[in-house]
Amino acid sequence: MEQEHLGRPRPATGTEPLRRGRALIGLLRAAWKEYESDYARYFAVTMVYDALVSLVPLLLLLLGTLGLLLRVSATVVAAQQRVLDTIQTNFGAELRTTIEGLLRGLEQQSVTAAIISLIALVLSASLIIKHLRISFRAIWKHDPPLASTSLLVGIRETVVEKVIAFGMMMTGALLVVVAVGLVCVVN
Repeated sequence: MEQEHLGRPRPATGTEPLRRGRALIGLLRAAWKEYESDYARYFAVTMVYDALVSLVPLLLLLLGTLGLLLRVSATVVAAQQRVLDTIQTNFGAELRTTIEGLLRGLEQQSVTAAIISLIALVLSASLIIKHLRISFRAIWKHDPPLASTSLLVGIRETVVEKVIAFGMMMTGALLVVVAVGLVCVVN
């Protein structure tokens, strides 16, 4: 009789699924308590807020880039004229005049807009990375650098962390630029 069950799993008894269900509920309850004790919800809200705030300089950079392209690219100027002609045909000459004025202003202020947006993007990205670092330190119960060691070691660790964060941010930016470049080349 024992030989027959060696190759096959034993059938589940009536209490085994109930025991597994209780174990799963216990695991979920423990995970929720840990989630709440780490204040993970508040850290997530902070990072989402920072990401949303960084959309403003990203939009400004997009508009600055469009203004720069209007200055230097004949293809973009031709596309602008086609879009303006379509707007005039479908919506009237007044809207075309308004949009032309906006595009002229964008073209004139594009360098300023691009510089301001790049500075704001660097600041907002470094803020997001800072909040990520603080969140992970809190969740993993890791002491902050200045609280865990001497002052000089803490300062050195802080500087190293900031350099690593800046490197991560610049690597991400480089990957985005390469991806956009590849998309432009493919299309």
